[in-house]
Amino acid sequence: MSTEKYPTIRVRREVKEALDSITKEFRVLEGKSYSEIILWLVQKVRELYLENARLKEELLLKERLLKEQNPSMADFERRFWYVFKLLLSYAQLRSALGYAPSPEYAERYFVERIREVQKRFKVDTAVLEEVLQKLKAGNLNGRQLAEVNDLIKSWCLRFLLGLDTSQQ
Repeated sequence: MSTEKYPTIRVRREVKEALDSITKEFRVLEGKSYSEIILWLVQKVRELYLENARLKEELLLKERLLKEQNPSMADFERRFWYVFKLLLSYAQLRSALGYAPSPEYAERYFVERIREVQKRFKVDTAVLEEVLQKLKAGNLNGRQLAEVNDLIKSWCLRFLLGLDTSQQ
């Protein structure tokens, strides 16, 4: 119902409920002295101030924990690069010491790992197969080998981050 003096204003339910709550609290103040009303208002402001301070502290704590748990992307990529280099050198050492009986064995092992990742995670492994073909072709100079390393490193990073592995 609206009158000319007090027109009806449509508001969302949440706003109306909040206004109703405030109105109920002010009704408690009916018949109170000004000093009691001021004391009540100061108490409410203090409660809001303390709640705001608590929420700020909680937010800062969450941000700090998140930062400690999730290193920056640049740091992650740098660490990944060194893990990648370490694994490559380990594989090279195993091969040099004769733990990979033959190039055919090493190739078959790599193909099995490609198929395993493809099957378990349903990701595009075309880049890994391209790496295999480039390595099998042989006669790679240092720059070409670095490009192959970058291809597989990029694929592994995209895979770890859950990104589309078909884009390189």
